[in-house]
Amino acid sequence: MQHKIRPGISPKPKLAHKLIGAIKLSQLIQLSETNFSNLIQNIETRPLFLRLAYPENKKEKVISYQGFARAKTFLNYLELKEHLLSISDNSSLGNLFIKHKKVLPVIEKIGESNFKEYFLYNEEQLSLNQVAGRCRITPEDARKIGKLLDDISIHNELIYPSAFVDKWSRLQYTKIAYIEKVEHCRDTQPTAYEFVINFFSPYYAHGKYLIDYKKLDDLKAGGVFNEDELESVDALLSKIELINFRKTRLYRIITELIERQRAYFISGDLADLIPFSEKQLAIEENINLSSVSRLIHHRSIVTPRGEEKTLKDFFVSRKTWIKQMIKNMLPDDRAPHYPDSKLRDEIKGKYSVNLSRRSIADYRKELKIPPFVPTEPTSVPKEPTVGS
Repeated sequence: MQHKIRPGISPKPKLAHKLIGAIKLSQLIQLSETNFSNLIQNIETRPLFLRLAYPENKKEKVISYQGFARAKTFLNYLELKEHLLSISDNSSLGNLFIKHKKVLPVIEKIGESNFKEYFLYNEEQLSLNQVAGRCRITPEDARKIGKLLDDISIHNELIYPSAFVDKWSRLQYTKIAYIEKVEHCRDTQPTAYEFVINFFSPYYAHGKYLIDYKKLDDLKAGGVFNEDELESVDALLSKIELINFRKTRLYRIITELIERQRAYFISGDLADLIPFSEKQLAIEENINLSSVSRLIHHRSIVTPRGEEKTLKDFFVSRKTWIKQMIKNMLPDDRAPHYPDSKLRDEIKGKYSVNLSRRSIADYRKELKIPPFVPTEPTSVPKEPTVGS
């Protein structure tokens, strides 16, 4: 009996391309912040990238930057100066700043405003040679300042170390940003608050890349690129799009957490955290749940009160929220005299949450809150009857 050989099953070309893209994206999301910064530095120093981002002819500019709303870099001139002057040990961080100590006089020469305008933000997106001209320094000095900022982005885990260490993997967390609370006070209106995300890495503060694909197609058709560049340009832009995904999604996650937990970021009171899940965020941001999990993994932020919190801390389950609510409503001296039925009615009236008396009793037990103890009525002695 002849056996038919079944042809091997292979995905269609379009599906295969999507699968490869998904694998690459997953790998990029899982990179440590140090390796991610190394990747960005490697890409931004390539001749092809420089040609597309800072061409001599501005009409050939394909890559530009778009900053994130209400986001900037945490680094400032005074802090940088303090680091450069104070650190002199043989640690990795000490060696990093000793390496760049000679840059300090150059930064002092151009002034703090120029340092911010042309190096930290560079909203005009000038090349280093153009920046050097504006600041009246040599192109080599401009490159030294740029290299310093690159190294700060790569080694920001050393400069701004996290206090958290994963108890299972023993890996240290990475602090991503400091959340600054800005108050706007008006005489006739209540105080309004807005929040600014101060990224510790200048790479995040630069925002995302914008790619003008129409202009790129025109340049390709016009024979601007040689054969080697044509082979490399698509691969380069694919990596840039992946970097954009990670940067943008992490920014959106932090922004969404600030909006969802706004009351907490204003007050700093854990009781103001409300239920919110990773699944909810994945649906609202239209991204895979596993991507959310990977993006928040081992990452933390600093709150307006100066407290470091992991990103996971802002995802609160309904059960955790209810337990915290009950704990706040029942201090030790009040608990024994507060019946479950009364607590149930108070929760329903204040938070519109329906709980059974049994559920409340179970939560009290989990929280080790004493159960309700009804007070016995005081016995009144009977009056003696006539003739007794």
